[in-house]
Amino acid sequence: MANTLSPPGRRPSARRSKVDRSRRILSGSAASAATLLLLWLLAAALLDRHRGGGAGLALVVDAPDSVVDVLPTIVADAGLVSGAVGLTEGNASSDAGDLIRRLESIPGDASSPKVVFLSAVGLSTPDADRGSEPFFLPPGGDPDDPASLVPAREVIAALTDPDRNSGPTLLILDASQVDSDRGTGIFANSFLHRLEDLIDDDGNLLVLTSCAPGQVSWTADPHGRSVFADCVARSDAWGRGYASDLHRDVSSRVAAWARLHRDAIQTPILLGNARRNDFGLPPLREVPPDPSLPEVPDELRGRLRAAWEAHLKLGESLPYRISPVRWRQCRDGLLRADRLVRAGRVAEAGTALDRVEAIAAALGRRLEETPPGPLPSFAMRIALAPPGRQEAVERQWEEAAQVIRTSFRDEPPPSTATPGPSTPASPAATGPATDSPGGGEPAEAVAVADRPGAASAAGPGSISDLPPSAEGLLAARYAQFVAMGGEADDLRPIRRERLLQAFDVAIAAERVAASDGRLLPWIGPILAEGDRRRLEGQDLLFASDPETIRSARGPLDEAKARYDEAAALAGPLSEAIGLLQRLADELPYYGEWEASDPSSSRRVDALLARAAELAALVGSPPPGWNAGVISGGTGATLERVRQLVRAVRGEYDALTRAFRALVDRSARPGSSTPWRRLDAMLRVPTIPVGPRMALVDASLAVDRPTLPAPEDYGRSPADAAPEASFWDRAIGLARLELGLLRLSGIAVDDLRGDLERAEAWANSPDRAFDAMDALSLAVRRHRDALLDRKRPGDGEPVDPGPELLRADWLARTLPAATLQRRFDPEDGPSDHRSARDRVDHLAWQARRLADDLALDLAGEALDAAGPLERGPSRLADDRAAIDGLRSLALRVENRDAGTEPGRTAVGLTVSGGDGLPEGKAVVVLKHDPSGSLRARPGDEPFLDVPVTGSAGRSVEIDFAEATDATPTVYYRGLRFEGRPVAIPDVEQVSLAIRQRFGFAVDRNGAEITVRGRRIEVRDQFLEHPDKGFLHPNSRLDYRLELTNRTPDPMSVIVSRQWQDGPSKEARVELSPGETLPEAVADSIFSNLDFGPKQPTGTLTVQVREVGGLGRTLCKPRRVDFRVLKPEEYIADPVPHFQFKGGQYARVGLLVTHLDTDPTTVPAQVTLAIQPLLSVDQVQAPLWIERGSTAMYIYSIVRPDVESLKFELTIDGVTDERFIKEYTIQKLKEAPPAPPIDDPRFPRP
Repeated sequence: MANTLSPPGRRPSARRSKVDRSRRILSGSAASAATLLLLWLLAAALLDRHRGGGAGLALVVDAPDSVVDVLPTIVADAGLVSGAVGLTEGNASSDAGDLIRRLESIPGDASSPKVVFLSAVGLSTPDADRGSEPFFLPPGGDPDDPASLVPAREVIAALTDPDRNSGPTLLILDASQVDSDRGTGIFANSFLHRLEDLIDDDGNLLVLTSCAPGQVSWTADPHGRSVFADCVARSDAWGRGYASDLHRDVSSRVAAWARLHRDAIQTPILLGNARRNDFGLPPLREVPPDPSLPEVPDELRGRLRAAWEAHLKLGESLPYRISPVRWRQCRDGLLRADRLVRAGRVAEAGTALDRVEAIAAALGRRLEETPPGPLPSFAMRIALAPPGRQEAVERQWEEAAQVIRTSFRDEPPPSTATPGPSTPASPAATGPATDSPGGGEPAEAVAVADRPGAASAAGPGSISDLPPSAEGLLAARYAQFVAMGGEADDLRPIRRERLLQAFDVAIAAERVAASDGRLLPWIGPILAEGDRRRLEGQDLLFASDPETIRSARGPLDEAKARYDEAAALAGPLSEAIGLLQRLADELPYYGEWEASDPSSSRRVDALLARAAELAALVGSPPPGWNAGVISGGTGATLERVRQLVRAVRGEYDALTRAFRALVDRSARPGSSTPWRRLDAMLRVPTIPVGPRMALVDASLAVDRPTLPAPEDYGRSPADAAPEASFWDRAIGLARLELGLLRLSGIAVDDLRGDLERAEAWANSPDRAFDAMDALSLAVRRHRDALLDRKRPGDGEPVDPGPELLRADWLARTLPAATLQRRFDPEDGPSDHRSARDRVDHLAWQARRLADDLALDLAGEALDAAGPLERGPSRLADDRAAIDGLRSLALRVENRDAGTEPGRTAVGLTVSGGDGLPEGKAVVVLKHDPSGSLRARPGDEPFLDVPVTGSAGRSVEIDFAEATDATPTVYYRGLRFEGRPVAIPDVEQVSLAIRQRFGFAVDRNGAEITVRGRRIEVRDQFLEHPDKGFLHPNSRLDYRLELTNRTPDPMSVIVSRQWQDGPSKEARVELSPGETLPEAVADSIFSNLDFGPKQPTGTLTVQVREVGGLGRTLCKPRRVDFRVLKPEEYIADPVPHFQFKGGQYARVGLLVTHLDTDPTTVPAQVTLAIQPLLSVDQVQAPLWIERGSTAMYIYSIVRPDVESLKFELTIDGVTDERFIKEYTIQKLKEAPPAPPIDDPRFPRP
């Protein structure tokens, strides 16, 4: 019943007992406990649904060689994690789609949680249409070809496909080994930054990355694994915690290691909805073993040292000038091998060294290649000779130059060769140079293009022995001119003096013409002016009067001035090009060092700015640059080139000195240089071998203790902020790339804004990533616009022109991996540029030689250029022009000739030659130069070529013997011949050699008398006119008898030349019809003018007119002299004796001077008898006349003498034939002899 006293609104309370209250309390407690237990079981059931059961996959995508900073540790990383956690291991390396296929087939139930470890190279590839996308780079992928990459979007889609993976998935991703890479054209890799946008917070995917955006995943050298993978495999969270626990544990350990050992920030982050998708991790199957520390084998260390030594030796040949792609491959491959050694990858390092050695061998063969075909000048042969052959070619040139100079200084030997063409007549000038059938029309002239050296008789050290060359062209033409009979004795020294000058000018011309072909826009106009003046002077050298020959000095001096000017211009320009090529080769390495080492001095940017200005100046001359401007001075542009060369070289030297000083300090024992600075220095291949190996050892020593037991890693608060060094390196490499693009002639001012936005990364990392992606895209576009994207074998050449020039410079600055993806090592832009320059250079040389009508040499230049062409030939016009010159001819017609005794004149009419280079030809009478004929132009010495209409010329001929001669127009080695002219046999001056005295003289010139009687002698030259004989130690006095056979007075020069010695000359005046018995007198001494082993000699006498052509007025007289031996003119002596009282009282010797002695002079004979005191002289004549016998009588004063020795001396010569010894017994047994005073033996 209700309680009515209860206050309103309150229920009346029933009073219960204590037992009831206790029962109620216990029931409530039980219900609460049951409720809690039910809730716990429900939570446990829900959590058990997210507990991983070990289903998962560990995948690796092999690192491609094209990314130099990625080491082959990612395979080991996958094995490390899969072995520790029990994941299925795989390698997605077959193609770009293999990774997706493997991810779509992860073992395990679709709804169960899964763990996937993926180690690959992640790149952000900017695209103009789609923006920046994150990609994975497979081994055969090309960063420049998105179709060959694996989009990260597809990887995420494969992992989040609800039909295959409806449960939560943890992707452990190590894809941030690359921060910036010039080879791929990526600066500030935004892979992780872009990857964040692909992870859906509402999805079931968690991604544990190896680092945060703006950081890099580090590798522990030389343990062969990444720090992130090692920390993942060793984490305490496996089997004990959740994915979020794994993140916290790994993040703190990795951050601590990176800060301690790399002075860097590396913070793994967890992407995705961790609250929704967190799940318990499977247990650790096995604890990973401690990382091993493989020792670098001594053999591998020795190979590395030997490879660097060979590399530095190879660099002395400047291979970057000849084959920059192969040289870059060699250098980058060696740096890669060096890095693998430091990373403990022994097998991979050995393989890398194998590749480097093969590349170096191929490069060495390339450097020793000789240019195809003969080159037209010695200067080009020297300039283009391989380093190993250059010295031999220089020696060959020195020998050739000596032969040429000698040919211009020495008197020519008498020519016995019959002059004639050395090559067949050209097709348009066929037929012999003789009268045409019927005599009505003259035959066409024969044009002969003589090859240098073909005109002289072959012999050791002669012009004909020399290989054809532009330098030797003039010497060969002079030899041809002499062989034609164009030279005159009195003009020879004058002409040869100027020929020596012209030879020196030609050397200067060819030396500067062999300069780098890229200098032709600068020096071409100057060389053209110099060539014009040089050819003008050379034409004058073949004149027939001394004043004209002397006048050649002016044009030759002007030509030499032009060549010197061109050489002065080529010097600094060549130096600039060589310096720029070296900078293009080495500055990329120094730039990467500066970008990777924050403590560096940052010199490369300013250096590249100056180098770019220098490259722009050298690339082309200023507007209006021509020979006229050059001749007035080098100008401000050239002075700026010189200034920049000095400045750039100075700054570059300062850079290398600073770098070398840093290397030396770091290589010292006990140095504490941090690993990152060591690594940055070791990226530069110019370090000497000793310091480099010390740095390698220091790098290994720094990294060896960096992976101890997990508890020693320590824990550190995670910091996901971008790392300053990441952005410093990215911005530094971007600046380097922009500087190298400017060096290549590419305008990059529009990219400065992107670089400035990137430099503000600390305020806005998102904008900085966008800016660097835009800059990376622009760099790739510039590369694509210039570099040939065709793969090797397509056969399509790079477009020519200025684009090729820029492509060449750009290719010289790129890493080898970038070039490998685009070109064959011998088919890149630099090879195309070099080949094109060589072709243009040789074609230009061919045109120069064609102007000089050196058509064979011009053809050889084009033949050498032909194999170098790539694509359609550009030489067809030049070949056609040379062939056209070969077919051109001047028409030479003989007119009536007027003849008088010893003189005639031939008239000529010359026409044609249209198309021949302008110049001056000479009229020559081609004949045997050993004869006495001389000719000179009758009116004008020269003929202007090409001939306008027709030109009349005449040749005046003076002759002294019958011969045939051909009027010829001679022009720069070409001969255009008329009809032969028959010359009668007439001497204008008769010449005779006579013995001067009709009596005998001794060697001192004193008369020889016998008992007061002068010995009369006959003129030996009447007995043998062309031969002369002398006794030993004697003299022969001769006189020259001249007779003027003309009705005119004459002034003549009589020249006498003994052997090859100097010529003695005397001027003689002859009245009409006069005979001078002793016009010239001279003597020959047998003991002075003959050698002891060569008792023969030749006297050559010539008579020529004074002045004019110095024509020979009679046949040259050549008299051969010989010194006789005593046995040739003295008979064997006969001994005689006389008895008195049974004893020998007198002895004597009969000596006969044979009447066959050709000398006609007496012989001087003396007799000595041994022992000296055994006899007394009774009768001993001194001189024996030719055909006489003399008796030498001695009385014996010692009857006990047993033998007598007779020693006969004849003209100062004692011969064994005239030394005889007789014993007394032999004298007794001798046949009877007439008495000594027998009248049959007249006394002398």
